[in-house]
Amino acid sequence: GKEVSRFLSEEFSLILTSKNDRLKNQNFSALDLSNTQKVEKFAEGCPKIHTLIFLVGLAHKKGKKKDIEKYRLINKQTLINLIRILQNEKNLPKKIIFASTISVYGERINLEYYFEDLKPKPVSPYAITKLEAENFLLENYIDRSWVLRFAPIYSPTFSLNIHRRTKIFGFYFKIGNGDKKLSLLNAKNIGFLVKEIINDKVPAGVYNISDNKEYCYNELIRYLKIQRTIRIPEIVIKGVYLLGRIFDNY
Repeated sequence: GKEVSRFLSEEFSLILTSKNDRLKNQNFSALDLSNTQKVEKFAEGCPKIHTLIFLVGLAHKKGKKKDIEKYRLINKQTLINLIRILQNEKNLPKKIIFASTISVYGERINLEYYFEDLKPKPVSPYAITKLEAENFLLENYIDRSWVLRFAPIYSPTFSLNIHRRTKIFGFYFKIGNGDKKLSLLNAKNIGFLVKEIINDKVPAGVYNISDNKEYCYNELIRYLKIQRTIRIPEIVIKGVYLLGRIFDNY
């Protein structure tokens, strides 16, 4: 959210919200979207909205199946609350940009490329509830919805998703000889894409979003400036994946 708002602030008038009061900005409001009364109060005094950029999500702790209602509250119900209340106030945005995830496709070890027409098979509560939110938009607001399924995001100030793919038990690793590739998404590219959507350069629809370039493990290790790594054979990863399928833990 901070990355996107910085990218857009020079060209557009922004209304920023977050559950926690962390941003020092005159256009910022602390808002718990799970609290309908607070959302109603916010909507009553809200200026006319052209585009809703919805980046809310409970993500990084993927969660157990028993936690799914907690994920559903944050990843789906907050979206429903805001849109329905704005609609009641005759302030339904002309465009709804929804941040989703490539995790909706599930973990498929033998699949190399993921296209938008691939049938989703979400596994984690995070992915399941993000897909539910997608379906809410596509069933009710398809002509004004942009569903963006993000690859893992990174920026100069946010490297968690890179560390998660290169570090285990405090040690850095690479798979095989390090030439296996994966997709990532620079936060600036989100800002660029949102700007293109606002400026009518991208039609409504569902999109998988990543950097134009793919990255191999060796490049990630160099980016992190790591000198020593552990090499993990591919067969070990496949074995762990198969164990995960047996125990329903990915």
